[in-house]
Amino acid sequence: MLRRLPLLVTLLAHALADTCLLDNTNPDSPFIVNFNATVPTPAPDGGITFLEGDQLYVKCRPGTNHSLIRPEGDVAICLSGTLLLNTWTTQTLDFAMTFCKPELPLGAVRKVNATCAGNFSVYEIGLDMNGTFSELVTVCFDEVTLSPFYAETKQVVSEGSAGGGLASLDAYPYFQDGGGLYGVDMDAVYYNSESILEGLGARGYTMRALPLLRTEVFVDPLYQRLTLDYINSFPMIQSLIEWQPECPHSIAGTLGVLTITNSDHERVELYLNGGTVPVPQWAWCVFYNETDSQVDGFFTMTHLTLNIEQAKPSWNAICLNGTLTENPISGMIYGKCHFADVIDNKLLSFIESRWPNLYDSHLLK
Repeated sequence: MLRRLPLLVTLLAHALADTCLLDNTNPDSPFIVNFNATVPTPAPDGGITFLEGDQLYVKCRPGTNHSLIRPEGDVAICLSGTLLLNTWTTQTLDFAMTFCKPELPLGAVRKVNATCAGNFSVYEIGLDMNGTFSELVTVCFDEVTLSPFYAETKQVVSEGSAGGGLASLDAYPYFQDGGGLYGVDMDAVYYNSESILEGLGARGYTMRALPLLRTEVFVDPLYQRLTLDYINSFPMIQSLIEWQPECPHSIAGTLGVLTITNSDHERVELYLNGGTVPVPQWAWCVFYNETDSQVDGFFTMTHLTLNIEQAKPSWNAICLNGTLTENPISGMIYGKCHFADVIDNKLLSFIESRWPNLYDSHLLK
């Protein structure tokens, strides 16, 4: 009797034979139906087989969704292995890494007819209550580089991390893509981040999405959950996430593109998806300094290996008279700068529009 091949080996064999073998045993995988609307028959050792060019229906299960699959389901075409072509979005899906996520209750992302920081787009994350939109987070978004410049909320926020619902992001590992801005499977982009970094000579690191407005800022667990949308996030090295400073704030943003030395000893800017989804060089947030009545910016450098001296050129292009400190345990570099001392043009455009009298009075208006 022939020994049954493991599913992984069978997957490879089918891929080489220009067929698709889709393992639908993961409860988070999309539901599969034959093009003639019949339920497919699993292969003897698991999974469902399709020939190259076969059409099939894919749909998320009730209560879940995926940014590249419509709620009513889509027609897909078998390419090879685990790759499918969604005929509606014309995007390629890797079924092995396509997972439907729990739907956000009443959550919505909408584009506002306005601009910010010059010519960036304004998006809002909020609650749709029977046609009435309640804004929770506003994001100033760069649609060219696919990155948020800043996010803010007008809601009353907690001091410190009083909101206990999401003390760890692992409590809710799923980010949504409610704005649908990226046009790619952001889960897969992050999933492949380790190989991207390895190709640039940085081995052993992975990227993870980190919210601009920290979930702990909000007390209500639903509000905390709604903040976990890719439009309110930026990539950061996984090992650095736990070293984010406690910075109660209602405005936070990113600045610059992280540059690293690749395996050819060249300095390159780091993007997760070709020329889009940049890894920022700095993350920043705003807080009001009651001691001297100034608006301050607190900055975190996202680079893992630079020391303070190496970070100074980048820092000096942001702030005229600021301070840099280094965490002796994590090695992370933090900067503090009065917003009246900011010299970075992009950040200046935001500050001048928000606090036009700042440079005269140094007071938060």
